[in-house]
Amino acid sequence: MTVSHKGPGTFFQSPRTVVLRPRTAPTAGFVVTSSDFPARNESCQSVASVRVVLPKVSAVFSGPALTNFADYHLCNSGDPVNISSITSAGVIDRYAPTYPPCLTDQLRLSLGRAGAASGSWGESGFLTNNSTAHCTLEGYPNLSLLNAAGRTVLKFGPGTATYTLFDPARPRPVTLEPGVAAKFDFSANDFNPIANAPCPPSDELQLVLPSNGGTIEFHQALRVCGLAGVGAFAEAA
Repeated sequence: MTVSHKGPGTFFQSPRTVVLRPRTAPTAGFVVTSSDFPARNESCQSVASVRVVLPKVSAVFSGPALTNFADYHLCNSGDPVNISSITSAGVIDRYAPTYPPCLTDQLRLSLGRAGAASGSWGESGFLTNNSTAHCTLEGYPNLSLLNAAGRTVLKFGPGTATYTLFDPARPRPVTLEPGVAAKFDFSANDFNPIANAPCPPSDELQLVLPSNGGTIEFHQALRVCGLAGVGAFAEAA
């Protein structure tokens, strides 16, 4: 991957001297940003460890704290990894502030076709923050199809892909500013594995948010069945 030193926030400005006083809590650090969601059907590279060499310091920092990055992936070869200058901990604390989980009364659900393949059907869901406050989505939506009687006819398995359709997004925090949307991709078979039997009709898509955020119901008729999966929430392009 290529490396750049540009990015959002004050820590990507020109380097400044940071003084560390003896025997105190850590007061400096740096920020690394990268793309961790594949686009254009590209694959991602897994990161096993990180090696840190500081300016004018001969030692190389390694060890347990910088290994076992099982959930760290580098995607999209054209997008650089951005590494900030060394800056104070107070500045870094403002990089990723913690926002409360999104609730249903903050969100509007819409759908857009994601694609289709032989025997498979896929769609993208979008949750737009209609409130005036920031909130966070993380994890997989609990997604089901219900019939006119309110009975569940299909549940989408978290992290499951349907044949040649999308690779499910992995869970990570997605912060929604007012007016910003997150997406999730879901797919299923468009034929019944039972021979000569049609897929059961459904009248409603039901989405339950993680962290007890509530339930959103979207009325749309769909006829899919069999293997079904949904990816985690991700930034909408």
